[in-house]
Amino acid sequence: MTVHGNAARLHANESLGGLSEADVASALPTLREVHRYPSPRPDRFTAAMAARSRIPAAQVVVGPGSTALCLSLCLSARIRGAERVVVPVPSFEGYSRVAGMAGLPVEGVPLSNDRLDLDALARLLSDGPAAVVFLPNPNNPTSTATTRTSLRGFLSGVSDRHVVVVDEAYIDYDPAQSSDTCMPLVSAYENLVVLQTASKAMGLAGARLAHCFAQEALARDVRNCVVDYSVPAWVELLGLRRLDSRFVRDEVAETRLRLTQFIASLAALGVSVPPPSANFVWLRLGRATAGVSERAAAQGVRVKVYPDQGIRVSMGDASALAAFLSVLPSHMGARNAST
Repeated sequence: MTVHGNAARLHANESLGGLSEADVASALPTLREVHRYPSPRPDRFTAAMAARSRIPAAQVVVGPGSTALCLSLCLSARIRGAERVVVPVPSFEGYSRVAGMAGLPVEGVPLSNDRLDLDALARLLSDGPAAVVFLPNPNNPTSTATTRTSLRGFLSGVSDRHVVVVDEAYIDYDPAQSSDTCMPLVSAYENLVVLQTASKAMGLAGARLAHCFAQEALARDVRNCVVDYSVPAWVELLGLRRLDSRFVRDEVAETRLRLTQFIASLAALGVSVPPPSANFVWLRLGRATAGVSERAAAQGVRVKVYPDQGIRVSMGDASALAAFLSVLPSHMGARNAST
């Protein structure tokens, strides 16, 4: 079975659904005005997120995607005195890229049993210069979640000279995790930023829209490092439509169904995975990683490969998921020998 085109995309953690005809029709008037500048700041989306989250608009920062906001966070933190970026390993590679763009060195802390090692992170931060700390929750690529209680303990134990960014890009995909957002902690910690995106469960990865929450002083500093006019009017409009639609609920329900089916298929092959809290599954394959990834590529299936560690598989087209499963059986012996 060979998969072709966009159906083969199991590597990018994209949503299952795209724009409806109604979405496209609603965006046309703003596209006809594309020769005009948008608002310098996406104030309508900012106000909507503030109202939805029941916090002042001054504590909300909106930008052109979460990676761009991570860069703004690094730039603003460097102005405030940060001299390094601290990240879990493995985690989202974009953190290291934007750190380099901001001229900040990166220090990595390995995961513990595929989860954030908050104790090791705290030990690293107890010495040395101020840092920006990125904590993806759920983590990418392991799809594992950390409780708000644990993150509160971490925040209470580290100096407030460090800016702590809890990246909740995938939080909507796990009903239990979505109720455990760190949003309630923002009022208690002046160095906390909670980052969220429209690229995942909201289905707007190609539009580039994200937002973060922080206390007013920190939010102002981050906002000052976001380029004006960076969110087009049509992007803001689609973001507003997603806030008022059933899209996220339907997207999450379909994704959870595919996760359940995929994990059951893996179990039938003797493969166990960490319970996923995102829209992807982490397979720790060790030395078998290269062989499985090569066979998947031969089937036309694109997955995210972490050499000698494992493979991240996004929930996507059913034919691509079936094609990936078909390459696993002959590698189970190699995998079991490596773990």
